[in-house]
Amino acid sequence: MSKWHKSRRSFDNLSNIYWIIEYLSFGTLLEQARRSSFSVFELLPHARLLIFGDGDGRFACEALNRFSNIHIDSIDYSQSMINAATNRIQQTDSVNLDRYNSITGNALS
Repeated sequence: MSKWHKSRRSFDNLSNIYWIIEYLSFGTLLEQARRSSFSVFELLPHARLLIFGDGDGRFACEALNRFSNIHIDSIDYSQSMINAATNRIQQTDSVNLDRYNSITGNALS
């Protein structure tokens, strides 16, 4: 079993509690860092974002909700994380899925 296969499996198992682990590790710092980029979208309202490892999709979902003209390509090695992000976006506003492209894979390849 390859190193990448093992990491995929471990992240798949964490997708439901990812936000808890993130909060315990970083508090609100990571969330604040993500939100600080929103000012760029006001200057570039038709931006196309490339996100590597968005986790459970909180950033992508909020960005799509706040900025109706941006498009997001999100690469994550964990299919479970991609599913969590897609489900979050769909539950919030399914129309936003038209502007969200998820790619399951290793960003290095």
